[in-house]
Amino acid sequence: PTRAHINIAWGMGYDNFPLTTIEEKKRYIPRAYEEQWMLFLEHDPEATVVKVESTGRGFNTVII
Repeated sequence: PTRAHINIAWGMGYDNFPLTTIEEKKRYIPRAYEEQWMLFLEHDPEATVVKVESTGRGFNTVII
């Protein structure tokens, strides 16, 4: 889980349930944006805490 994995279709290579992950991201990423959640990314080398922003093509992250 890093900022690169915010895209709904992108997952980690060792994910045992990628289709479940996609469905969960479809549900939670928009909610994180709408409710302005702070996401803690323990494995991202550049950003520990981010917020989700909406772009014209989906979602992205903003480092806090």
